Amino acid sequence: MVAGLTLAASAAAFSAPYAAAQPTAHQAAAKPVTGTPVAGKPQPHPMIPAPMPAGVAAASNSIAGITKLTSQNWAGYAVTRGKFRRIRATFYVPIMNCKGAPDSFSSHWVGLDGFKSNTVEQEGIEADCISGREQIFAWREIFPRPEQPFTTLRIRPGDSITATTTFRHGKFKMKVKDNTTGHSRTASHRCARATCRRNSAEVISEAPTVNGSQASLAPYGAQAYSSISIRNSRGRTGGIRSSHWRAFRIFQVGFTTHSLIAAPTPLHGPAFAVYWLGLN
Repeated sequence: MVAGLTLAASAAAFSAPYAAAQPTAHQAAAKPVTGTPVAGKPQPHPMIPAPMPAGVAAASNSIAGITKLTSQNWAGYAVTRGKFRRIRATFYVPIMNCKGAPDSFSSHWVGLDGFKSNTVEQEGIEADCISGREQIFAWREIFPRPEQPFTTLRIRPGDSITATTTFRHGKFKMKVKDNTTGHSRTASHRCARATCRRNSAEVISEAPTVNGSQASLAPYGAQAYSSISIRNSRGRTGGIRSSHWRAFRIFQVGFTTHSLIAAPTPLHGPAFAVYWLGLN
């Protein structure tokens, strides 16, 4: 219910200003996927910074202690300061209309690292448009290792999903639960402390990498995240906004259009939504 209220309350905030936003400077973009990239595996990636469009920069870049940033592949929220032990959020499998849409991809996930490092320990769902049809699956990943699907967890459009990344006793545990069916899958992986530093935590909708290039962003409409819970290594627990860490609100800019293509709403307690605004 919280997620639904978030979408309804925030819809008006993401119409004309962001759809018309343009960047203040040019930045070389990742080469978009062309042709039919079905053979490639989507691979969520650490955040790729981008210039801030004028429509985003016009307002204050820091509101209530949350700093605004832009990225070529991420939209959502990240937190930093110290080390993190766990992050959890609930969201939905998008219901997409892929007719007439190009081959395009979207990843929706929670995880540790990736905002300030070249690794990400994460899990979530993939929602793609391939040859005009929606393809979905659950997955986990320790980047730069390839994304690994949870092949025995069947998910459907509209299902409620809870994803949890936990670090304990030198292992990362990545769990995806389909709340609609009650089924879940968990995987554990080790990663050296010097490599996987746990210095950030994120809740993100992303245009992943496919065949070594950043993919076009699938038209997922709106993704609602709720029941967000974060715990740091000192045992402090909170949501995105907390006195225990610093929060960042991340807007996604298209790598070819240089316009805003995905925007997170302001926080509504432990919830927010990300709106798809257009193609890359």
